[in-house]
Amino acid sequence: MRQTKVVLSGNPFLDRCIKEAVKNTWLISPFEFCSKEDFEILKTRDDYYFMISTILKHCFESKHDILALKIVKGGSGDKIDKMLEVVEFPICSKSKISTRLENYLPAIVNIMQNYIKQSLYSTFSNIHSKSLSKARGKPIYLAKSDLAFDLDNINLDKFTKKNIFIVDDTSADSHFINRENALVSYCINSADFNGRHICYKMLFDAKTHELYYLKKYNCKQRAGFTKYDLFKMRFLR
Repeated sequence: MRQTKVVLSGNPFLDRCIKEAVKNTWLISPFEFCSKEDFEILKTRDDYYFMISTILKHCFESKHDILALKIVKGGSGDKIDKMLEVVEFPICSKSKISTRLENYLPAIVNIMQNYIKQSLYSTFSNIHSKSLSKARGKPIYLAKSDLAFDLDNINLDKFTKKNIFIVDDTSADSHFINRENALVSYCINSADFNGRHICYKMLFDAKTHELYYLKKYNCKQRAGFTKYDLFKMRFLR
């Protein structure tokens, strides 16, 4: 693969997350970091690929607020949405970037990288998650902030018996950072709850950084894993 130019956004926290994730994960091509101004100059060159953060647009949303990390080929268009897309993956809300991104972006970059490697020998399509049924025996840790419902009057015992645990964000992230043999939740949604918006619900394998669950959900109110999601996970255990 040709050199990848990693375009920095200008947001200090987001750029730090991207730099660390790429430095520690990206192996399939040489890479250099560059500014948005550099991108505007270099985007017409077909000897570069560009990794860049961009807004995901869904026609029915009252506000477009979800950022994705995208890889596009240089020389294939004069605007990002006109350039040849290699892969794209949602990463966070633009208006309210979660501090959890720092923990999960390396896994996202690794998933994008593995997708490219596999696609070189087949055809490019959408990124798919592995089946949850293949993770039987692995505990699932769901961060409370990733839930679309309150825990009042919910009997958690029937979930803990199936190795599904609802924990605070810090605890969930510690399981992930420690690379435990477990699945951990990470949700992305718009910070604007006025009207319909998109939520992305994910489960990552903390040990291997593989993706075991990825659902795009159209919601009108609170975003995150629903009670139905939990019952489905319980059924697959």
